[in-house]
Amino acid sequence: MKYEVAFVSIVPSPYQRDLFQALAARSEVNLSVFYLEAASPDSPWPREPLEPYEKILRGFWFGIPPMRCHVNWPLPNLDRFALVVMNSLVSLTAQWLMRTTLQTKRWIFWGERLGRRGPFRKQMVAPLHRASAIAAIGRFALEDYRERFPEPRHFCIPYHCN
Repeated sequence: MKYEVAFVSIVPSPYQRDLFQALAARSEVNLSVFYLEAASPDSPWPREPLEPYEKILRGFWFGIPPMRCHVNWPLPNLDRFALVVMNSLVSLTAQWLMRTTLQTKRWIFWGERLGRRGPFRKQMVAPLHRASAIAAIGRFALEDYRERFPEPRHFCIPYHCN
């Protein structure tokens, strides 16, 4: 049996693409990855061809320094997926998905340590209380997520490539 798994991520990063490639190679996973943009404007990474399981969503972004806030439409249909992993928090796209589509689905937030200040911070992180789990990138992020969001399960994903 194959598990339908979707990732919603910001940009095709070599760090994440290594993980996606490994997941896509597993016989029990049918992977789909949806990126909010093709490349970051200040990215040092060269653009690489996308894998068949990867897709760039149509849309645009606007700046709320120091962040880019993405607006994508149409949104991917996530109904068929057994699990959705969100790697975006501040985008309108991510907020919409977490507050509507993912209300009735199992989903995981996957991210680095969050800042504690900023405009609308409390409202932006509110959906994380409803996540099925949080996959924190790094030990400091794990400790912070456990303190701020005790409801979901917590996992630590170390910084790595390959």
